[in-house]
Amino acid sequence: VVLRRSHTLADGETLIDIAVDEGEIRAGGRRLPVCEIELELRRGSPAALFALARDLAESVPLTVSGFSKSERGYRLLAGAEPVAVKQKPGALPAGVTIRDAFRSLARDCLAHLQANAPALHEGRAPEAVHQSRVALRRLRAALSLFSAVVRDGERDRVREGLRWLA
Repeated sequence: VVLRRSHTLADGETLIDIAVDEGEIRAGGRRLPVCEIELELRRGSPAALFALARDLAESVPLTVSGFSKSERGYRLLAGAEPVAVKQKPGALPAGVTIRDAFRSLARDCLAHLQANAPALHEGRAPEAVHQSRVALRRLRAALSLFSAVVRDGERDRVREGLRWLA
């Protein structure tokens, strides 16, 4: 049972839908609390969406989740413990630009890291530590390999953060 409150943030050219869900997932006699914020950019710059997410994260302890409530419900029903997740190799379409290739690879690395977060959080899957380090190492290598297209003031700060995480 989840209660959803929805809001729309309008600021100039930016329009962002904000949904706040609170309650619990119930499955197979088990319960899992839910308290999440979903942000959807309807119009405007993606930078505005990320700025809002960063502002929220500075005010409230947040984590990013790649699992829907239904996925969490099915895991709860099955009594499944979080497990380590290996990287799924991605394919790039023919004719992709170098910038888009980097973006795709970076997204794959972040998805790999995020997929291992539940097992890391519960501390029951030592392989999740290894898989998380693999994701971080691949992302650091991508930043180096694609340095020609990732030239901005944030690259070094991001690399240092990734090194610290690893």
